[in-house]
Amino acid sequence: MFKQALLLAITMSLTAITPVVHADFMDGIRDLKNAVSDVSSSSKEVSSLGKTMGFGNNESEDTSGALEAGDVLVAKINKLKVYKDPSKSSETVSLVDKTSSLVFMGEQANGFYFVTTDDGAEGWVQQALTAKQ
Repeated sequence: MFKQALLLAITMSLTAITPVVHADFMDGIRDLKNAVSDVSSSSKEVSSLGKTMGFGNNESEDTSGALEAGDVLVAKINKLKVYKDPSKSSETVSLVDKTSSLVFMGEQANGFYFVTTDDGAEGWVQQALTAKQ
């Protein structure tokens, strides 16, 4: 709505400009409008893809975004890697399945949570691949 009103206001104010300049300007406005529409469409596609991959809103996710030490997390995927350090290039200390519980130990870094697994292993898991139980 705002885009249309802006385009209309610009168009109306330029009616006194010569026809050739006016036509070139209108072509530029049309190109700009198409570019904005393309960006909007791309944004919607990326959002849809993210939800399909499990990164969108999910009923089992913690919607408040705040975790406290002792909160129980679950893996969104089987064979979730538990890393020694908060980095995917770090050594893997354990693998956990969706049925395992992870206890959040109160530390977060670089998109990772520090957790303790059911079998007592401690390490870091990717935040995006876990959900609050």
